[in-house]
Amino acid sequence: ASNHTYVTLSYLWGEGGNEMPFSGRLPLKTPRTIEDALLVTLRLGFQYLWIDRYCINQDNVGETYAQLRLMGSIYRNSELTLIAAAGDDPSYGLPGVGKRHRTPLASAQIGHHFLRQARDISHVVWESRWHSRGWTYQEGILATRRLVFTDEQVYFEC
Repeated sequence: ASNHTYVTLSYLWGEGGNEMPFSGRLPLKTPRTIEDALLVTLRLGFQYLWIDRYCINQDNVGETYAQLRLMGSIYRNSELTLIAAAGDDPSYGLPGVGKRHRTPLASAQIGHHFLRQARDISHVVWESRWHSRGWTYQEGILATRRLVFTDEQVYFEC
């Protein structure tokens, strides 16, 4: 992947883990978070999306170990990491992308100006289940550019 630009995805697998045997390909039916991440990747003009569940053969201990040792460079060298900080599993989706809508923010109009009240993104992420998981938190730390999806907003950080 070092000679191609790519995007990485950091998300919660959920309680089911890796329920399908590894095939090296995306299944015909993917969870909403995966579908939404693919859509964001394409809309941003990228061709490749690295998703651990589909890029690491969890059935092969040797390959899994080798890939886990590369996680730092995989996330550090990606152009962007999409972070699904909303929901508890991959069926939730990325709010504002597909079928999952964002929670409306409190707003007011003063003349021609609109004011919106948004919570501090660090608090929103801190309260998420994504932040409480060591594996996903590590992915976020290793990433150099993050596009964080919460129920309330999308946030870019570099």
